[in-house]
Amino acid sequence: MTIIKMFFSIIAAIFMVLPAMHVCTAENMPEKGSSFPSITLLIPEKDAERAYLGLTGKGTFTIPQIKAELVIVEIYSMYCPYCQKEAPIVNDLYQAIDRKPGLKEKIKIIGI
Repeated sequence: MTIIKMFFSIIAAIFMVLPAMHVCTAENMPEKGSSFPSITLLIPEKDAERAYLGLTGKGTFTIPQIKAELVIVEIYSMYCPYCQKEAPIVNDLYQAIDRKPGLKEKIKIIGI
């Protein structure tokens, strides 16, 4: 691919992404203390992951269906250097919660 073709491919990609970026503005941020937006996620295939979340069956679920008083939602990308740096901290948090019988049934962590 020539430099010119690559340049125009990048410009085209930017113009495809720009319209979606309006949802990421500070004006559209949820208010402090508000509920997580209603999204549908796939139920995990692994039995242990379904059991951890308190889910059964196959198909989809929403955050309120998770059996916990508090659900921490970690939104990440494997390509994000900040997410990679934060991953060990989130793993430590999970381990700390899992070691406390009083907390492990009340708090769950999921990654999207």
